[in-house]
Amino acid sequence: MELSWELSFYNLLSRNEIFNRLQIERTETDWLICRVEDQTFMGSGGVFNLDEIIEIIKNWVASIK
Repeated sequence: MELSWELSFYNLLSRNEIFNRLQIERTETDWLICRVEDQTFMGSGGVFNLDEIIEIIKNWVASIK
């Protein structure tokens, strides 16, 4: 089972903001992939990785303010 989450930043962020794709594979159920495309943050992962995905996006947004 996997979860997927998207958050649009359209008109909130400059198109120049960079987020390097992040991929972590610990086990078959403990993994995540985060990326930004077209001003939309996309995170996917195992069912227990939502908190980690939220923390990644939170830290990224805080770093570009």
